[in-house]
Amino acid sequence: SASNSFCLSSDLRSLIESTFELLQTYLLHNLQMILSDIAHATAQDLAKNPNLLLHKKGLEGTRTAFDGRVGSVIDNGQYFVISPNMAHVYLPPWGRNRETRVRMDGRFADDDYLVGLQPYLPQFCHYAAIPRQPKYTTDPLSIMWWIPTKKDFVYCSSNVISGLGKLDSAHLALLGQHIFSLQQRVDLFRKDSTFASQKKQPVLSLSTSLDHAYSHLESLPTSFRQVQFGVGLLQRCFLELTAHIDYLYIYHPIMTGQFPPATSVAHTIGAYVFDDVVVQEFVRVGLPVWIVKSFTYLHATRVDAVVSPLPPETWAVLEDAIPPYHPFFTGPATSPEKYHAFGTWARRIVGYPNPFADTAVPRPPAKPSSSSAPPHGSGPIRSKQSSATTSQPYPKKHPKPHAKPHGPAPIVGRNKFLELNSPLSPPPIIAWSYVFPDPGLFIGVTDPQKAARFIHNWLQYRQALIFRLSSGNSSAQPISPQLWRTLLNFGLDSQGMDGLSVKDKRRRELAELLGSCLGEGSIELSETSDSTTFWRERSLEVGALPSEDIIREILWELFELNFRFEFVTLDSRASRLHRNLDERQRSVMACFPGNYGGSLLVAEVSFADKGLAALLWKDRAPYLLAMLNVVKTWDGCPSLLTSIVDKAQWRHSEADVISLENGLARFYTQSFFNFFGRAAIVPHRLNLPTV
Repeated sequence: SASNSFCLSSDLRSLIESTFELLQTYLLHNLQMILSDIAHATAQDLAKNPNLLLHKKGLEGTRTAFDGRVGSVIDNGQYFVISPNMAHVYLPPWGRNRETRVRMDGRFADDDYLVGLQPYLPQFCHYAAIPRQPKYTTDPLSIMWWIPTKKDFVYCSSNVISGLGKLDSAHLALLGQHIFSLQQRVDLFRKDSTFASQKKQPVLSLSTSLDHAYSHLESLPTSFRQVQFGVGLLQRCFLELTAHIDYLYIYHPIMTGQFPPATSVAHTIGAYVFDDVVVQEFVRVGLPVWIVKSFTYLHATRVDAVVSPLPPETWAVLEDAIPPYHPFFTGPATSPEKYHAFGTWARRIVGYPNPFADTAVPRPPAKPSSSSAPPHGSGPIRSKQSSATTSQPYPKKHPKPHAKPHGPAPIVGRNKFLELNSPLSPPPIIAWSYVFPDPGLFIGVTDPQKAARFIHNWLQYRQALIFRLSSGNSSAQPISPQLWRTLLNFGLDSQGMDGLSVKDKRRRELAELLGSCLGEGSIELSETSDSTTFWRERSLEVGALPSEDIIREILWELFELNFRFEFVTLDSRASRLHRNLDERQRSVMACFPGNYGGSLLVAEVSFADKGLAALLWKDRAPYLLAMLNVVKTWDGCPSLLTSIVDKAQWRHSEADVISLENGLARFYTQSFFNFFGRAAIVPHRLNLPTV
């Protein structure tokens, strides 16, 4: 009946309620016991039973930013790692004396922020926004994790050495497309008035580094290993620059409440975070975040699932390169110095040396800061301490014609391409030497056959002698004009050689001249010397003097390359700022034009009427202002230059720019003479045909 059914339901309800009360009392009692046990749990307990992490497991929709969606026990239970927004855990880069070095893939294993997450550092907060490697190689962005192989390396005809080459054009084009798209974002950022100039500087520096990395790959034949490192450097610049832009425009506005919270987790590297506020910010914006906790926080931490930590060998290449590299940083993963070491090491591998670094030239007496520039039109002048008997900075002796040589007989069999290495020989003055041949050596030759020999010999050696300066740890040194003259005159000919095989002698001499660049990867002296010479991918007739236009292009490049290296060297001597070589080189390279920024070793003929050589003052202005930014830190910089107000380029008048140009030219040439005792090589212009 209905009444009996109602009674049965009432009895059942009472039974359920009483059972629930008993169960609740039991669970509460046991929970208190569990919590009591958890509070006293040791690292050994946690290592034996990782499921202790689940003691506060809750419902899916109730987690906070400080709770773990997953968790893993590490370091024998001393620590555990949780993530509030990710479903996996990595084994952290643990240890106080981690040795960071290059591995088989050109990366830095689990110490590399492009490979795996690293501890959060405020000054590198954008690293957490670095894109994660796509799952599939069909993703267009996957090229930023691609590693070149020998089949992607195109060998160049380099005459005296073999093994030089470039990245193949297909991959270079793909990289260029990504860079073009990213640089458009950078241009918008550069014009964005909502960001202060101080905020913009790191992004613009990265943008410049990316351009230089691409220019290096596009224009300079190098070893295969350097191509690999060059690609790695480009990828690093690209991904870090992408992260920096994304952080400023996407993630930071969400952190500050300008945009609503993210509804999904970004496909980025993320970070290990130790600050509760930063954890909340990362969860709000959807950046992957992991938290490392001591086992002593076990009782107060909620974790909803236990997973095994992913060891480094599952997501990073740990095998050493062949041959192995020495560590360039030793210390904890939390040290900011590790990231500075990354940049320093990369620049040493694909950067530029300072060939004049060992030159012992005394610093000239400091001039009063109020000093003004020399009179218009004057060249370098001697200081009061110098002799006033002659106006020539380096007078020459004029021997009588047909005079017989005096003194001891010349040393037989020595390498005439190098300075004498003997305790009896006075040390050479490197300041009187040149990184590349002085163009005046070519201009001063009146014999057409000899001039042709100079041109062809230089072009045969050109790629090798440029390559010797393409690595920051190069042993390249400047060469005196006489030694350059010997090299250009004889080349690999046999004139004046006795005894041993001429070929063997020349190979030995050339090996000494090229120095440490031989043995770089597969770079070695060619077994055979091709007499054909090339200029800008055009073959030249052997023994014939090229056209005047080609000679002008060749000499323009020599003027430009010498000027650029002398500029860096002078800045390293004259600047009052204690900056490293890489920072100085970046500042100097900003003074030169290029498809992808200026370079010290890439002087493109197509830019021979641009930059400092542009015909219109408005076109010269940005490069003159960049040069001013360098020289205003030099000793003795005249008030004419130091008083120029730092203002937008378009605010400078034509008179301002012309005055600046004249002041820079006079101060630069005078400073170079003061430090090096000879005239500086200065930039020139080619009158290129209009397109």
